[in-house]
Amino acid sequence: MKLEDQVTSLRLSKKLKELGVKQLSLFCWCKGGTRNYVIREFEFKVFYEKWCSAFTVAELGEMIPAGMTLKTFYPETENAWVGFWDEKEKIDKIFYGNTEADARAKMLCYLLENKLIKGDKQ
Repeated sequence: MKLEDQVTSLRLSKKLKELGVKQLSLFCWCKGGTRNYVIREFEFKVFYEKWCSAFTVAELGEMIPAGMTLKTFYPETENAWVGFWDEKEKIDKIFYGNTEADARAKMLCYLLENKLIKGDKQ
């Protein structure tokens, strides 16, 4: 599996950055020449232009508040999706993505955009 398939997509990574998620991740999206790359943060070189953090599933899981029940599924005919239930807010929602990282990133964006969690929890 390619590294790009194990982290949040460039589009969702940029959105999380815009929503105020701290840019602390093992990997980051960079631009080198005309291509986009995912590299380890500590390998960051001057000739790359850093765009944003590329979060892993584990890193996104750490950002989800305690009390939310998460279930991840990989239907055979669909993309990965993550569902969650929040007992306090009575929210029951499902997010789809090409990867589990993207499904979780969409969930985190939803929580931030709807002010169900604060950006300073990241």
